[in-house]
Amino acid sequence: MEVEVPYATFLDELLMGTAVPFLGAGASLCGWKRKDRWGPRRAARPPKTKELAAHLAKRMAYTTRRPCTCEMEDLARMSSYFAATLGDLDGALTTLMTHTGKPRRLHLLLAKVRPQLIIVTNYDTLVEDAFEQLAVPYDLLIYSLRRPGRLLWKKWGCPVENVAPKKVVENGRSIVFKLHGGICEHGSTGFLITEDHYVDLLSCIADATSPVPQCLKERLKASRFLFLGHGLHDWDVRVLLKLVTLPPDDRKHHWAFQKAPTSWEIRAWGTRGVQLCPIDLSTFTKKLEALL
Repeated sequence: MEVEVPYATFLDELLMGTAVPFLGAGASLCGWKRKDRWGPRRAARPPKTKELAAHLAKRMAYTTRRPCTCEMEDLARMSSYFAATLGDLDGALTTLMTHTGKPRRLHLLLAKVRPQLIIVTNYDTLVEDAFEQLAVPYDLLIYSLRRPGRLLWKKWGCPVENVAPKKVVENGRSIVFKLHGGICEHGSTGFLITEDHYVDLLSCIADATSPVPQCLKERLKASRFLFLGHGLHDWDVRVLLKLVTLPPDDRKHHWAFQKAPTSWEIRAWGTRGVQLCPIDLSTFTKKLEALL
């Protein structure tokens, strides 16, 4: 049965600030061609999760006796092993994420639409680059692993501040919230990527010390969620769903977009109050562009 997608409603809500896009790994790969390759020395695009995991495994000469390479494609596990054996995981990731190509149509679309809040779990800077390219004012908020419980806050035209979540307020501009850390003008803030990192963040949530500022929690409660480029098998989306806990009586009808989902994925998203739409993000982008 074909799903009827209310694109016009999505666009209106993004413009009004009542829809929040959540960008996962797939969003950074939207719009690239097959010929666009990724490599540690020359990258035309951001790495896929499996590519980044395989690169870390190669760097530490990791081998497995298992008959498949699934373990070597597990990014949380390979990054954990890398940190435990070679140590400088942060330096390795900063080098890899500094040059990841130019923003694509999806990123530029978001910069044109200017949602009030964009939550990003990727390590690249494609969303920020899109806002910069179009000279659209925005505020950047990054979870800091160097100082747990703190956020780096870069208001448009101002220097970076290191603040507690309760200090963050909305200023009428789009906020790009990088929940998994990343790179800013002062370098890396650390990357939330290893198994221990996710466990620590889940512990913070359990202790009611969420890194999400109160003003953004209030916005999330009143907003529709658009999950773009997330898979339920990923650690990041599991943590994300814990952070933004969708109440069972929620009637806002949240959506996720994923090409060729399995019946299990459709049911699994549905149990979380999310309608899974079987289209790719390129199609999603073109549909919204046509309405602008």
